[in-house]
Amino acid sequence: MKADYNHPTVGYNPLTFASLFPFCVFRLFCVLAAVLAVLSADAGGWPARPFGWFAGWISHPDAAAGEQVWFRRCFTGEGRTVNGRIEVVTDGAAVVYVNGYNVMTDVPPPLPDRPSGVMRMMRYDVTRYLRPDSNVVAVRCSPAAPADLSLALHGKPLLVPADSLSVTGTTPVAPRLRLVFSGLRVTHGGRRAAPFSYTTDDTWMCRTAGCRLFEDGVEWVDGRTAGEDWRTDDVEIMKWRNAREEAEVTVGRIVEETPLHRAVRVGRVRECSLIGAAAGRLTYGCGPEFCGRLRVTLRGMKSGDVLRIGGDVPRSGGMSYVCSGEADEQAVMRFAEYEGASVTVSCDTGLTPDNVTKVEALSLEDYFHDSWMY
Repeated sequence: MKADYNHPTVGYNPLTFASLFPFCVFRLFCVLAAVLAVLSADAGGWPARPFGWFAGWISHPDAAAGEQVWFRRCFTGEGRTVNGRIEVVTDGAAVVYVNGYNVMTDVPPPLPDRPSGVMRMMRYDVTRYLRPDSNVVAVRCSPAAPADLSLALHGKPLLVPADSLSVTGTTPVAPRLRLVFSGLRVTHGGRRAAPFSYTTDDTWMCRTAGCRLFEDGVEWVDGRTAGEDWRTDDVEIMKWRNAREEAEVTVGRIVEETPLHRAVRVGRVRECSLIGAAAGRLTYGCGPEFCGRLRVTLRGMKSGDVLRIGGDVPRSGGMSYVCSGEADEQAVMRFAEYEGASVTVSCDTGLTPDNVTKVEALSLEDYFHDSWMY
């Protein structure tokens, strides 16, 4: 039987405006969404963060200006995690650990762009660090040094002010943190996959790290409290307190740092040689002038001895280190930098070349970060 194409319920109907209207509305919505996405990207090419990223800011309730802070939280797992990621924003600098492992690759990590009011959100794939029973996410936060005391690497400032959105600040303030831990977890014997998401709030624990960044750019580190157990599940929680949720923080615009970005890493480790010795004061030559960090290996120091590393030349950076008294220990710069061709190591209670077994200059260099796994 031949089909009757003129019958309204049989065969083919000609296209009409009424039939095309829903399709046209949908296409128009897609075009408008694409245009808004392009317009929301900032001038540097970073895509804007989606509006659903609602994590709150947290801080230490009583941290003094310039103090570094530890944040941590233990998450009890309900199954094997097949995908996990962390998204983090700070108004200074931070290092993120998962179950004791450092998940970051940049040294120093990307810092806020204060002159433009842009905060950078970094994303890390942490799947390989996760355990099925419980997971500890820990963050070491530091304020950034004042802009007028920052060191430059190939014309790029490594440190920026932390107390305002302008470059006029001179006093580092206590850092603040914003973080999301999310992913996909397999439950019920592998028969189900369920998403999970945790954000920073007052259930996070915090503690001052015994370290501080001063206005002259010198970092103070207390080796008696600088152990590594705080970033694992083996920690004395009685010394910690609940973090404070910030009601409202004006930080400018948060944008996502793309996997392809300009970054800084340790380019070369050079052992310095002893070129001068006086009472309680040793001078080491670093070879060509470098910009980076210093690492000093000590032996036979007493607990409470204060070691000064660099800091003799204004604006050159440096470090003050309180010795732990262990047989062998290392004083390492974590957030400050040093610039120069030589460095002095001194101690008021006495210091000999036998106490300093090695001084290393860790040069920093620019590179183009192109990994999608961070």
